[in-house]
Amino acid sequence: MNGLRDVSVITTPPENRLPIITKLGPKGNGTVRRAIGFELARGGQVFYVVRHISKIKNIALWIKDLFPDRRVIIAHGECKDLERRINAFAEGKADILVCTTIIETGIDMPQVNTIVSCQSLYDFRPSRQRLGFNVAGH
Repeated sequence: MNGLRDVSVITTPPENRLPIITKLGPKGNGTVRRAIGFELARGGQVFYVVRHISKIKNIALWIKDLFPDRRVIIAHGECKDLERRINAFAEGKADILVCTTIIETGIDMPQVNTIVSCQSLYDFRPSRQRLGFNVAGH
């Protein structure tokens, strides 16, 4: 699958890596709109992580309602065209990737500096380690 599911091991942070900033906020449209809007305004991309595949389509529609002028792609391990979806996002053909924790596998996307999720921070820890690899990012 073109290396998308290969494992990468990061033993040291990249040079000039910025620290990860974690912000907790109330669940709702305002919090999500601010977090995603901030990243998009500075030209970045966003992961919105969903724990259950069964909820991913409804959340993607909700995100699309919040940002009707932005491109949204869904990705999870059961997608038959997962590689095409991930590659399209990596190539900048979408602004927001609504996905499962598949991003924890180490997919390198330096334009993604924001992850939004409504799941517990403990469950989210591996995903956070993928942030901050873009020198201009947060």
